[in-house]
Amino acid sequence: MLEINIPGKEGWDERTNEFVYDKPATLRLEHSLLSLSKWESKWHKPFLDDTKSKTPEETLDYVRRLIGADGEQKGVVSIQVAMRAAEEAGLDLVKIAPQAVPPVCKVLDYGKYRFEQQKKEKEAKKNQKVVEVKETRLSLNIDTNDFNTKLNQTAKFLAAGHKVKASTRRGQSTA
Repeated sequence: MLEINIPGKEGWDERTNEFVYDKPATLRLEHSLLSLSKWESKWHKPFLDDTKSKTPEETLDYVRRLIGADGEQKGVVSIQVAMRAAEEAGLDLVKIAPQAVPPVCKVLDYGKYRFEQQKKEKEAKKNQKVVEVKETRLSLNIDTNDFNTKLNQTAKFLAAGHKVKASTRRGQSTA
């Protein structure tokens, strides 16, 4: 859990000739919910930089395209509205397409989402076919029967779906 404290502002309002105070605020965000890399690229400085306080605009990042828990489009909303929608639903706000402009967030159960992602990755890994490269070595003075045997073995490799590398050996012959 990441807590961001936004300090209250104070200033002089010349129109009313009095001091104006804004209330301080605290944001509580999951690390996975905040696009730290986009924030850093936008503001050109590290997100967790404690050397100086940040302005609210820097802290709040920018708007998101929100998809509700039922799958319907809620439109482009601020991060506060998106977090409030997730909190009201009792679910998490997960950024499912961070590279989109604006980023797409969905209100869902994060644990279930991670489980489904891992399940998809596992299924994709299981369905991968490993292509094996077989090698056939031939010498310069090979006999006809030996050559035919190597040729038949190479044909079997190709029929099985393997890649075949044919190489020739050059060396001294033992005659």
